[in-house]
Amino acid sequence: MVLKKQIISLFIFLSCSKFFCIDNTAISQSNFWQTIVQQAFKNSPQVQASKNNYATALITKKQDDYSWFPTIQLDLQQNIRESRGDYFYIQNQNTDSKNTYIINPFVDISINQRLSGNGNINLSARYGFDYLIERNSFLQQPQIQLKYSQNLGKGTFNLINNPERKLLKEKIDYANLTYKKELITNLQSVIEKIGTFEILAAEEQYYKSLLEQYQSELFTAQEKNKNGIQSDLESYYALHQYSNTRNNLDKVTTNKNNAEKEIKLILPEITILQIEQNRTELTELIDKFLCFIEKDDSQFLFITEENLDTKLYRNYLHQQKIDFQINELNYVPVFYTSSSAKTNSNFYYNYSDWYKSFRNLTDYPYPLDFTLSAGIRLNLEVPKAKKLRKEIYELETATINKNYESNHKRQNEEILITKNKIQINKEYLEKLTAEILQEKDYRMKRKKLFEENIITQNEFYQSETMFFYIYKDYILTFWEFINNQIKIIALSSEYEQLIKIFLGEAPYEL
Repeated sequence: MVLKKQIISLFIFLSCSKFFCIDNTAISQSNFWQTIVQQAFKNSPQVQASKNNYATALITKKQDDYSWFPTIQLDLQQNIRESRGDYFYIQNQNTDSKNTYIINPFVDISINQRLSGNGNINLSARYGFDYLIERNSFLQQPQIQLKYSQNLGKGTFNLINNPERKLLKEKIDYANLTYKKELITNLQSVIEKIGTFEILAAEEQYYKSLLEQYQSELFTAQEKNKNGIQSDLESYYALHQYSNTRNNLDKVTTNKNNAEKEIKLILPEITILQIEQNRTELTELIDKFLCFIEKDDSQFLFITEENLDTKLYRNYLHQQKIDFQINELNYVPVFYTSSSAKTNSNFYYNYSDWYKSFRNLTDYPYPLDFTLSAGIRLNLEVPKAKKLRKEIYELETATINKNYESNHKRQNEEILITKNKIQINKEYLEKLTAEILQEKDYRMKRKKLFEENIITQNEFYQSETMFFYIYKDYILTFWEFINNQIKIIALSSEYEQLIKIFLGEAPYEL
């Protein structure tokens, strides 16, 4: 018996006095708890909603990436019209007032490219000609146009440091962090629901045993009362204990059934037996990524400087800063220019055959109009408005920093409290484990003594109730211990280990 106690104590010490030490050992894909959590995640509306939110952020990023590719538009068109022939002057030919048909085919191509800093460049070219069918005459009609606009703010010519791109990257990172937080929150919820289910089942066992004990004592009290050995008061007291226990049992059974219905929504096939059989495996699963070393508070390395909430706060702070920079760009100069070249109908009017028409187009001076325009546009902001805008940004930043400092302090305190709870859980689990082993041995002996009529029925049921009381306490402490371990990991910089522990080495992809 002493040897068993030592073995159990050593096992719990190695598996319960936890401190972070990453182990690269891969977890088997057939692991019961990984399978359970993955199944729960598939059936959880909250997980699916968080997954959809993250997918939306990724889609937004893809859409922005797509917008940086140039867009090309091609237009092919054929026009035909009828007009008076004397409206057209044809070189070396007399005018003719008869109506004539004109075919006007053309091709129009344009390329549009997005630039950093709300910039844009557009190049469009068009080529077509008029063809008089009855007189076999041509008129070339080419034209080209270039438009360009560019914000002249800081970093606008650098795509990597462009505020709009930086803000989008921060939003993607924020969505990723939020997604991980939702996964961890739902993971904690799943484990807590499983634990609550087994705790209530253990309580139900205890109250069933207690009810049997009081039923036996009630029967004994009533028999003694009939024989005049006990008064009515003892019988009433035994009946009161029995009725009170039955009410407590009904409440616990109702709570257990409600917990079972809730967990069956995400884990339809899970049973108490499965939880009992794989309870040790849950501790081993966490141990694959953690090693346990006792540390005093001065050496305590559970830090919140790089935990999930800290990264979320920092990310949001960066977003606020970049968003302010983008607003600043609304008040910087914008350079724009436009240039074009097209035929001048006042000079280029001669119709002739195809080659002559083309030569006339290339003869110097060219019968083309060249246009170039350029300018700078500036949105002006009154000093008071600019000051107020900056004050708003500073107030928002100060609020975020204040919330972060408060949350950081609270989490550090919570980690120390949880660490102490883990130590208490560990010591109490050692004690309860030893008691359960001892009680299991005693139960077999008591059952034999009862069968041999050496102990009474009341004594036998009292000892059974004591066993289930210890077992109930053990289950409650075990799940407190597991939940505290998960909680302290979630609060630390090693939060991603939770996802690896229960979802495998590969990231939980969409």
